[in-house]
Amino acid sequence: MKSFIQYNRPTYIRSIVTLFCILMGMLVIGQDCQSPVLYLAQKKMNEFIQKYESGKTLSYFDSVSQTPDIKKLRNCEEYTYLLLARGEALELENDFENALLQYQQLYDLSEASQWWKITTHACISMARCYEHIQQSAECLRYLMLARTMIAEHRLDTLYARFCKRYASYHRIFANKDSARVYARLSIRLGHQYGVYRSVFDGHLLMGILTTELDSAIYHFRKATEIFISNGDFHGAASQSM
Repeated sequence: MKSFIQYNRPTYIRSIVTLFCILMGMLVIGQDCQSPVLYLAQKKMNEFIQKYESGKTLSYFDSVSQTPDIKKLRNCEEYTYLLLARGEALELENDFENALLQYQQLYDLSEASQWWKITTHACISMARCYEHIQQSAECLRYLMLARTMIAEHRLDTLYARFCKRYASYHRIFANKDSARVYARLSIRLGHQYGVYRSVFDGHLLMGILTTELDSAIYHFRKATEIFISNGDFHGAASQSM
């Protein structure tokens, strides 16, 4: 005779996921997930990444994640942004295998907890990895997952980041006209939602895509100005080379 689990496998899996989320919620109760230590750690890691200092990013994560103040907050949604930054540092090291493992872990955790913003970030980051290793089908699959979640959960501020990645996908694998459309959207929405990195990425991509020298110079200069306006002279210098 078959067991209840065999007859009701989908219901059983949903029940396990629900129980997991309840337990996670119970663990978070009483914790100060808005603690400034998480914000400061995330800020520091992002500063390293903006300067392409991936080694410092990874070393800092290994150190700060073991401190008592951070360890007790690992069940908070805000902690997952440290994992996201760690994944990006691994990408900068060209360690796409471990970056994908980090993002998949992040995706599974955040989806089970219904943290849709970080789930969407994980999808977009996985798409970027698959773009780098030339797996176009997987790249597109995760981009479409991200677009669906942005629409379903009204994550409008993430659409700028999606547009940049979708523009990059089209530039490499599909249609350059579509790439220009989404690069312009990345710039416009980045301005609208205050996502300066999407503005920078959009200008950089437009500079690569344009066939007119004056237009290319304009977009590369705008990208450099964004770095300087945010105090990142290392990034500005690297883009001026």
